Amino acid sequence: MTIEETKHDLFLKRAQVTIAILAGLATLILGVYNVQKTLFADKGPGALSVFVRSDKGSPVPAASIELLTMESAFVNASETQNDGKFLKNDMDAGSYQVKISRAGFEAQFMTVQIKPKKTSNLEIVLKPIPQASASPSPVQSALQEVGASWIKKLGKVEPARQDAAQK
Repeated sequence: MTIEETKHDLFLKRAQVTIAILAGLATLILGVYNVQKTLFADKGPGALSVFVRSDKGSPVPAASIELLTMESAFVNASETQNDGKFLKNDMDAGSYQVKISRAGFEAQFMTVQIKPKKTSNLEIVLKPIPQASASPSPVQSALQEVGASWIKKLGKVEPARQDAAQK
């Protein structure tokens, strides 16, 4: 072997070691990135976005929104904006009970699942409470008929006399 070949072999070995170290560092960096991405992918707060509208399609402003955990622990209470929208950020992942109500409308109850780093969207339709009808219910009609028949049978009822009550 000549001195030239030895220097050449030494240079190749150094190049191979340098390439191996660089490849190892690249693998280590990619591995740490993937592990970190995997470990923390399902971490972090989520959000809840609610749009409340009437059965006719118009937004319902000032609708009450109550958030409870599935164990019925209070989380938040707020109202929708003028555009019928409500947004709650920084929510822990999990299931929540949502109650939506407004005077003149039937209350709605829902369960929503909040996922980490995601916004859960709800669209709620509130139906108006039916107005009381002018005609009596069947039970009221039956009671009125029974009462009228008793009055006819008994005739006119006279008030009790005071002198009898004083005895």
